[in-house]
Amino acid sequence: MKKSRVQLFFEYLKSNKSDITVKNYLHTLKLFAEWLSTNRGDIEAPTRHDVSAFIDAMKNGTDGTGRKKSAATLNARFAGLKAYAEFIGRPDICDDITIPKAPKLKDIAPKSLNSVDRNALLRDVEAGELSVRPGSTKKTSTRYVAIVNLLVRAGLRISELVALDIDDVTITPRSGHIDVRDGKGNKSRRVPLSPKARYWIARYMEERRGIDADTPALFLSNYKQRISVRIIQERLQKYGVHPHMLRHTFAADLVNEKGAPITAVAELLGHSDIAVTNRYSKPTAEKLAELIDLD
Repeated sequence: MKKSRVQLFFEYLKSNKSDITVKNYLHTLKLFAEWLSTNRGDIEAPTRHDVSAFIDAMKNGTDGTGRKKSAATLNARFAGLKAYAEFIGRPDICDDITIPKAPKLKDIAPKSLNSVDRNALLRDVEAGELSVRPGSTKKTSTRYVAIVNLLVRAGLRISELVALDIDDVTITPRSGHIDVRDGKGNKSRRVPLSPKARYWIARYMEERRGIDADTPALFLSNYKQRISVRIIQERLQKYGVHPHMLRHTFAADLVNEKGAPITAVAELLGHSDIAVTNRYSKPTAEKLAELIDLD
């Protein structure tokens, strides 16, 4: 059976792009295909009119979601459409289509937890995950305690964390590190682990060794499969945080509390653009508000 253009595009992406890029581009194509199906179009043979009308629909919130898309989202969607157009030999269908410019990063540090809130989170997660009701025979797991410690104390992206295999972790009595093998932009890096992070990862790995699972994944779901991004996000909502805020917290702590060089922080975070890392040296929105209140 002849493969569709979308199937061939997927195979191309899997061989040439990072997992996160593959996910984003395929999600864009899925949305485009769904929109085309209600507008008498064909994802196998899109036209310039289709691309332009789809962009307009996303701008206006008439794409079926009921929500107007931001400039950043429109740029991300258009990138996926351009990649597909070029793959099928029709780059012209994306020519001269106006996309609102995505706003540049503001000169304000990303939202992160201060040291008090960070410590409170670590305390709450440990207490919440390891607590057992009196009389209960339920076994507790250090899985989410280890996950939160990795996000807060190693600054991994959530996609990088779920992709970790057991072999990517090295822990000795005096040191330890995580090997991120497929970070954003297919960049690999090594992230040292602090003693506190090593403690919880070592405890979890000891539990992990007792689980008969047919997967090399480090973090497992309750079904003994690689844990998903969504499951972790939902769990962290219980504590009022999202994964990327914890990555921001790691970076802000290095820059503002420990005085780490921006270049070193960029290396630890896997940033290819030092300007992105430099945001962590900027004041937060809360700090700016405090300064105004001094008037």
